[in-house]
Amino acid sequence: MILNLSKALGPILSAAVRKTDTSIYDVQKTLATGKNPDMNAAEMRISTGVALDISLWAVRQQALNQSQNIIEVARTGLDSATSLVYQLQTLASSASSGTFSDSDLSNMNATFLVLAKQIISAASNATVNGTNLLVGTTGAVFYAGISNGTRSATAMTIVGVNLDSIGAVCTALSITSTGSATSAIYVLSTQLTNISAGQSSLSAHSMAMAINSTAASSISSNLEDYIAAIENIDPTALQMKLQELNQQQSINYYLISQMNLQSEKILAVFKVH
Repeated sequence: MILNLSKALGPILSAAVRKTDTSIYDVQKTLATGKNPDMNAAEMRISTGVALDISLWAVRQQALNQSQNIIEVARTGLDSATSLVYQLQTLASSASSGTFSDSDLSNMNATFLVLAKQIISAASNATVNGTNLLVGTTGAVFYAGISNGTRSATAMTIVGVNLDSIGAVCTALSITSTGSATSAIYVLSTQLTNISAGQSSLSAHSMAMAINSTAASSISSNLEDYIAAIENIDPTALQMKLQELNQQQSINYYLISQMNLQSEKILAVFKVH
């Protein structure tokens, strides 16, 4: 009777071992991939579509950040130009006082010219990937919005500040006499006004870019959270399940070993008799 019971339980326990082994493998694989294996066809389609959206938003944000970088480089160039014009004003103010000799004025004018040329250099050095907002008035067109396609249809045109022209005006000035120095002060004041207008324009565009970049980042983050809720797993719950399966497998092997032991004892009895 015990032998018959062993024969009946043998296949059942073997099947239990195979089933538990399969479950352990599935849980270990899920933990390794970090992906939910039970996603249905509809969830997989949604996951694929959202993943595509995330990649598109990444492209949009990259374009916004690149545009922002171009604007910031231009703003830095204008800050340098502002500092240079203030130095030119100081020299012109000193030269207009009438307290310097012709030789002194000549030396001051040489310094004035060197500083003025640096404004032109500041303009030309503001080039980023072939785009320069300080040379000429052409400017550039940026896709600053966050909708409709990889590059948004929302275009932002930024007119060039023409800092190189401002630099040219400054290099044409002279402070070799009281009269020319006085005239230079007036012209320099006008150039500062032009630079200030350019700074205000670039600041406004920079703010718009920053707002849209933040919005793009937020949308992308929300999409990533959404797809994570569909695809991701609960590692803690799976680790607990894996522990339970290992314990169950230990029990299965114990039962098989005990069943085999009892069968061996019975067979030994028959051999003796």
